[in-house]
Amino acid sequence: MKKIIAAAVATAFVAPAFADVSVSGYHEFSYQDANGASSSVSDNVVTIRGTEELSNGITVSADFNFNSNSNTTIETADTIAEDTVLGNNDGGHSLTVSGTFGSVDMGDTSSAQDQIDDITEYGRVLGRGTGSGDAAVLWTLPSLMEGLNVYISHAAETNIDGNEESDGFAVRYDVANARFGFGQQDNGDGTSHGLVNAQYTMGGVTVGYEQFTDTAEGGVDTDTTNLGLRYVTGPLTIGYETSEVKDSDAAAANDFKVMSVEYAVGGGFVVGINTRDDDLVADSDVSAVYAAFTF
Repeated sequence: MKKIIAAAVATAFVAPAFADVSVSGYHEFSYQDANGASSSVSDNVVTIRGTEELSNGITVSADFNFNSNSNTTIETADTIAEDTVLGNNDGGHSLTVSGTFGSVDMGDTSSAQDQIDDITEYGRVLGRGTGSGDAAVLWTLPSLMEGLNVYISHAAETNIDGNEESDGFAVRYDVANARFGFGQQDNGDGTSHGLVNAQYTMGGVTVGYEQFTDTAEGGVDTDTTNLGLRYVTGPLTIGYETSEVKDSDAAAANDFKVMSVEYAVGGGFVVGINTRDDDLVADSDVSAVYAAFTF
């Protein structure tokens, strides 16, 4: 009996021969200086994916993501707080079913808005996105017309990793060298998020615009307006992004600026420099040198 149980346990940890299993990952290390105070920061994720195509044409895959990081910076519209997280963390696991109906992600997955946002975030280490959250279910609809992508997401009242209750949708349209996006998310606590963005690329130059509106339960809007400019020539990438955050009842706005220079050494390995100037926090000038590897 002991041998039978041992064999069953061993079999459970062996990938079935009919499934394709892949391992990918990302590791980033940066050395940062904030007004004379130095810190080392690391961030990495390993993804294990198993995929199988069924006889009826449906494809099923499962993603297992594991993060290990330190000195994680958490940014909001009003403040920047730094929290130290050590060890392995749940990076979000999901089950995906794809077919003629499109694809459905279930688990700790991205929201609809998260599929189209952050098009102006060109600073790898110190860049700032627009903060779209995760969801429990994401449906990517089948293609309705060339260049058009539609996403619908939902999160329950209680979710994996504490994601907020929400219902949202997003639309992305690509035409020639341009892309346009629009998204809306309504949350269970009475708040909502709106997103509008656009991007245009000509040669090695890309220009992006994005506005994210966070509406509080009392009806106060906080608008985050981002502009980004990126130039790519060979292995060299130069980026600039600026962000303005303004409450509808505030007289002044806060500004955020990032410059970045990155060099692709080859084989997924890059090195770079980021600088950040942020009006959200006094004396918040930060510079970082980093190395990152994608495999």
